Amino acid sequence: MVSSKGIFIKGLWVIWTLVACWLPFQLWGQTTATLQGTVKDESGSVMPGVQIEIKNQGTGATRHVTTGAQGTYRAGELPAGFYSVEAKMEGFQTQRKTGMELFIGGTAVMDLTMAVGVVTSIVEVTAAPNIVETTSATLSNLVNAQQMQDLPLNARSFEQLAVLHTGVTIARTASLNTYNGRGTKISISGARPEAVSYLFDGADVNPASNLNASSGAGFQMGVEAIQEFRVLRHNFPAEYGRTSGGIVNVLSKSGSNSFHGSLFEFFRNSTLDAKNFFDKPDPEPIPPFRRNQFGAAVGGPIIRDRTFFFANYEGLRERLGITLLSTVPDLDMRRGFLPNPATRQLEFVGVSPVIQPYMDLYPLPNGRIFGNGTAELISNPKQKLGENYGMTRIDHRFSDNDSIFLSWVVDDGQGLRPTNT
Repeated sequence: MVSSKGIFIKGLWVIWTLVACWLPFQLWGQTTATLQGTVKDESGSVMPGVQIEIKNQGTGATRHVTTGAQGTYRAGELPAGFYSVEAKMEGFQTQRKTGMELFIGGTAVMDLTMAVGVVTSIVEVTAAPNIVETTSATLSNLVNAQQMQDLPLNARSFEQLAVLHTGVTIARTASLNTYNGRGTKISISGARPEAVSYLFDGADVNPASNLNASSGAGFQMGVEAIQEFRVLRHNFPAEYGRTSGGIVNVLSKSGSNSFHGSLFEFFRNSTLDAKNFFDKPDPEPIPPFRRNQFGAAVGGPIIRDRTFFFANYEGLRERLGITLLSTVPDLDMRRGFLPNPATRQLEFVGVSPVIQPYMDLYPLPNGRIFGNGTAELISNPKQKLGENYGMTRIDHRFSDNDSIFLSWVVDDGQGLRPTNT
């Protein structure tokens, strides 16, 4: 006889086994960073056996490693963020460097030099930012949260910043429709846009068309929830797999030991806009335009040094008057007069009573007369776009060597786009 308690425990064991087997291969290699370096004394000799403590300054998570025979150390699968590195060894002053920032998918190098002295004496310095990647042949570019906040970003759709990098261009010939998505399509290193893989926290988010993962409104929102993203252009490691054209690897924000958040509203209208080539000439007003983007984000600790949360909501409402050009029957054709190409004179042919109801369905022209029985209709229907984006992330640290996170994203976008057909 098997008890319900025994079945429950076995069920939990199966779930945790699947999670433990799946997560490291699917997520960690693509959402974490590596820190390595060499420890030497003042004479330049390498120092084996040095105790290295690597501490996340935001969450307090700590990793301990020891330098090998060549004085080197390496710590992988570190969440992106700011770290301090401390080196200890009997007979030498403790060396501590703070402010070392690790980025998604990158390998940072932090070399240390230790001076003879008492262990209780601590030499603390602020680490310089890691600018050049010296440990990998991968060609990639990083966009961090500060850049996403400071650089001009129309509709706060973050993928627009990808095309600022070498080898990344907008694929203007890619079709924009419901199946292929209406967001910006990009080409990396000359590959087709279908060959670009989009990852969010290590999970593949390409749609059925294998193009970018934009919403029905045509945007990739969530700037407040993104820690950074990296565009891998060439020679990226096999752990990414699946596509050969390039990778857009996005990492969400996580909470820390301090509470932090934001509240925002962005507004844009047509007051300072100029007319385009097809708009009605003056004194006709410019087609109306109004866009509101608003939301909030908050993150912090649930259990200090152990469990953290981050949550974000962003909404978009847009009403845009667009100019459409159509061809309709002119006033003469509506009365039954058609031009004779030979004489260039109007001839009365009449309008059949059967056709008249359909003729009346056409609106009256308000633009150019083409002289062949047709004229131009200029209309300004409203394009309506709306989107609600939300992201929640929970991080939990079981120990210095074991941790887990869960991120959940909902993106509901709608677009009503009138056409002239």
